[in-house]
Amino acid sequence: MVQSTKKFLELLRRKKLKVTLTENYAGKADAITLGFNGKHLQPINIAIFMYTNGFEASVQCGIEKIQEGKAVECLKVLNELNRRYKWARFSLDPTRVVICEIDVPATSETVPEITFQMLASMIRTADEAYVSVQPFEDASNTVTDGI
Repeated sequence: MVQSTKKFLELLRRKKLKVTLTENYAGKADAITLGFNGKHLQPINIAIFMYTNGFEASVQCGIEKIQEGKAVECLKVLNELNRRYKWARFSLDPTRVVICEIDVPATSETVPEITFQMLASMIRTADEAYVSVQPFEDASNTVTDGI
């Protein structure tokens, strides 16, 4: 486990948040997953990757799986979301899940606090963005995991 992961976990525990830790996920990062409920999107499953270099993190959320044949229309909406939310990046993964990601470049000392701020931002952003992508939702399949 990298030092930034330890420091971030300490911060999350002080805030009494329930987390799941997967050390050395894909050989690149420690993965921390958390669940929240938003106003529109429930649950909001978020994965935070603390990279082994100790100097960066990534906050990621799978927002919604998109219907087959709706990708082109959805990409137009994602493009608009990318313009609206400058700090976040929206994309469609190969399994048609809308992903929201916020990269957190920082030192190992500052990663925990900055990452926590980005986590709070991700909860709001994913919840708001869900409203825009919901019309393309594949009702037969929901996103249940942040990783």
